[in-house]
Amino acid sequence: MEYIFICGNLYPYNVGGMEIFNHYLINELRFRRSVIVLSQYSKPKNLNPDIFLKFPTVFPHGLFLSFSIFFYLLFKTTSKSTIILSFSKSHWINWVPYFVLNKIKNLRYVLVIHSGDISIPTSNWIYRNLFKFSAKNLGVSEEICKEYKIKTGRDFVFMPPLIPFESVKLSKNESRIKLGLPIDSKILLYVGSLKPMKNPDTIINALDFLGVKFLEANMIHVLFVGDGIMKKEMENKVNEIGQGHFYSFLGNVGRDLIPYFYQSADVYIITSDFEGKSISLIEAMKYPLEIIGSDAIGIKTVLDDFEGNIFPKKDFRALATKLKFVLQEPNYKPQYLKSQKIFATKYSYNKFVNDFLLNLE
Repeated sequence: MEYIFICGNLYPYNVGGMEIFNHYLINELRFRRSVIVLSQYSKPKNLNPDIFLKFPTVFPHGLFLSFSIFFYLLFKTTSKSTIILSFSKSHWINWVPYFVLNKIKNLRYVLVIHSGDISIPTSNWIYRNLFKFSAKNLGVSEEICKEYKIKTGRDFVFMPPLIPFESVKLSKNESRIKLGLPIDSKILLYVGSLKPMKNPDTIINALDFLGVKFLEANMIHVLFVGDGIMKKEMENKVNEIGQGHFYSFLGNVGRDLIPYFYQSADVYIITSDFEGKSISLIEAMKYPLEIIGSDAIGIKTVLDDFEGNIFPKKDFRALATKLKFVLQEPNYKPQYLKSQKIFATKYSYNKFVNDFLLNLE
């Protein structure tokens, strides 16, 4: 079998759950199957598939890229080829080549749904045909599979969006020293894009509501690991309210350092409006830290497995209450032993890759 990944977004040029998922999956599958990667980006140094093909783009970029991919797949694919598409709500022109080629030459393609946003207009004939002629459909959460089955009438197989999470050999304090973080602080960790759908400013609003005395008494330090359009706005806000010294906005961080941030943290917070199955949330479950998440379905389902701390999305007062409870309540029973047990039993990467191939072949 030959697997062709179409990477409109590509790690490390784009740093998100989908891009990181594809990065590790590509590098794992190349040891088991023939793998080709098609992208408009240059080949990253840390990506080593058997073949990497860059498509130059000119205006209009989406149209040009779609035509380039169409003609490549028309002439270069065989009956052994399977196209792997990471589906998202991008421009409709991106999805036309695949169902057209399915009709022309029986091209086999598989859709992998990462986004928890189910507002895809499947009444549109392009999306309708894209799903109609796909060979397989995979979703990274049970909720995605259920909702897309209702919307498209097709079956979806649940596949958690796993990566081979690395283990940290350093202690919490040693990890903090490695990263240059304060040893005595209570570290609150956010990992992900800083964009409106993720609601990272809910954390700032919650801590502002709790006040400086709370931050000082608990020696709070907040780490935002990730970049996005809200980063500058959030930096300005914490400075305007006189709390900037409690925060570090670190931007995108290399995957090799991410485990040390989890190991250093006391509390991990995820605040999204919706998630498929958050890689950062699953990774947090591996470490001895408390987890607080919004009640978005893709988050709540994960936290319900270990009775995690849940608050209504965008409700900064409710998040403040949860933080106060986790950090100050003397009778609070830490949940991380439960979450670590769930992680160890449910999220094996080797099993995931085997299941992925089994579902495709």
